[in-house]
Amino acid sequence: MSSVVATGLKSGNKPDLLSIIHGFEGEVNDAVFVTGQNSILTASEDRSLRLWVMRDSGRYWPSVEKILPSPASLLVFDSLSRRICSGLDNGTISDFKLSDDLNCLNHTRDILAHLGRITGIICVRELKLLLSTSRDKTVAWFNDATGEQLGSYNLDAPGTCLQFHVDSNCLFVGDSTGRITLLGLAKGRDPPTFELIRQLHGHTGSVTSMSWDSLSSRLLSASIDQAVIMWDIGGGKGSAYELQGHSKAVSSVEWWYRPILQKTTAVSDDSASRSPPVGRTHTTLTVSAGLDGLVFFWFMDARRQETPTWGEADLCQLCSTPFFWNVRKMWTDKAVGVRQHHCRRCGKAVCEKCSSHRSVYPVMGFERLVRICNDCFKAIANEDLKSLASSFDARHPISRIRILGDANLLLTIGKNKEVKVRAIKAIQTQLPVFLINSYALYLSVVPGVGSQKLPVISASKLFSPSVLILTLHRLLFFHSAT
Repeated sequence: MSSVVATGLKSGNKPDLLSIIHGFEGEVNDAVFVTGQNSILTASEDRSLRLWVMRDSGRYWPSVEKILPSPASLLVFDSLSRRICSGLDNGTISDFKLSDDLNCLNHTRDILAHLGRITGIICVRELKLLLSTSRDKTVAWFNDATGEQLGSYNLDAPGTCLQFHVDSNCLFVGDSTGRITLLGLAKGRDPPTFELIRQLHGHTGSVTSMSWDSLSSRLLSASIDQAVIMWDIGGGKGSAYELQGHSKAVSSVEWWYRPILQKTTAVSDDSASRSPPVGRTHTTLTVSAGLDGLVFFWFMDARRQETPTWGEADLCQLCSTPFFWNVRKMWTDKAVGVRQHHCRRCGKAVCEKCSSHRSVYPVMGFERLVRICNDCFKAIANEDLKSLASSFDARHPISRIRILGDANLLLTIGKNKEVKVRAIKAIQTQLPVFLINSYALYLSVVPGVGSQKLPVISASKLFSPSVLILTLHRLLFFHSAT
C-alpha cells in the first residue's frame, strides 16, 4: 500500500501588501529600493527608467523618468554616491546620478561593455573595479573611475549573474548551463586579472540568481531546475544543501538577516530545531521566489543535511529486479524490465514497487512530496518532519525580488507588469505542520500547544468523510484553544 507523509506548508502571517506599482507599457525587468528615501527605481521593456516616490497616501507616484536607448535588464544603486548603474540589452552600462531632491536623474557616462544583453553588474568599491557579465559569454572588468576596460574572461556559455567576495577577491559567475565559475583576482598583476579557480556543478538548468552571505561565507544559487542550493564556501568541506519547494523555475534568491526580538528569545520545544544558536542577534533566512508566484522563507539556522548522490545500478538495489536496459538479467530471470527511480533520502536506485511512498523531508530541503524508498519510509516514521520553511502566494509570476532589510520591506517584480511592495516584519517563523502517513495522524499546532496524537488511520481510509470531519473538528478545536 502506498502512503504519503504530507505537510501543509502554508503561510503563517502573510506579509502585508503596502502598495502595487503598475502602469508600465512593457514587462518590468528590475526594481531597487532607494535607501532611506521611500522611493523605488524601476526599469522596464518600454525603455523607461523611472523613480517612484511614496506620497502621504502610501501610494507610489512617478517623480522622474528617463528613456534609455535600449531596455535596461538590471539596476544597481549605490546609496553613498547616489549612483545608478543600469545594464542595457545592447551591452552598454549607463550610469546616472540621482539628485538629492529626487527630481532629477543626471546621465554621467556610457560604457560599451559587451555585445549582448548585460545580465550582471557589481561595483567593488574596495578595488575600484566595475565587473559585468553578459549573454555574449564574457566577463569584463573596468576601472570604475575612468570606465577603461582592464580585461575580460571568456566563458563556455552565456553568463547570467554575478557575485563577489571582497575578503578573498573571488568572483562567482553563473551561466546558462547551470555551472558556477569561480574566478580569483591574481596577485601582483597590473592591470588586475582574474583567473579560473574551479567550477561548481549542482544545477541542471540555467542559474538565474545568486546571493552572497558575507557573515558566514555562504553562496546561494537559484535555477530554472526549481532548486535553490546553498554552497558552504567558508566551511572548507565543500558542502552543498538543496532547498526544494518551488513547482516552477526559481527566478530570484536573497539572504535576509532578521533581528531577534527579546520577546521571541524563549521558544518552544517544537521550534528548537530551527532556532538560531545562543548568542546570535539575528535569524538567518533565505528568501526565494519563482515563476509559480510563491515566495519561500527558508530557516537557515536549522540543522540540515546534504542530499545524497544518486546511485546507478542495473538492478533495483532493494529487490534486485532488473531495469529495462539489463537485457541479460531479464532473459535469465524471464522477467520484464522496469524503470529506474531514486530515493531522495538515501539516493538508491530502486524500482516503482520499492519506492511507492511519498513524503516531505525538510532536513534535506524537501518541502514538497518526493519519492521515498520503502526502507527510508520506515526509518523516518519517528523522525521530526516539521517544516523548515514558510511561504506565501504573491499572486503574480515573479522575475526578481529585492529586500530592504533595515525596513523589513520586500519588493516582488512580476512578469505581469506589476511591482508589489510588502512588509515582511510579521512573517511567522513557527508553522503549523500537518503530517499524514500510514502509521499515525499528527497535528503540530502553534507554539505552546504541542503535538496531539490521533488514532491510527490507514492510507486507504485517509480521505473518507469520517476522517475529514474528524480532522476538521480537531483543527477548529485547537484553533479555538489558542
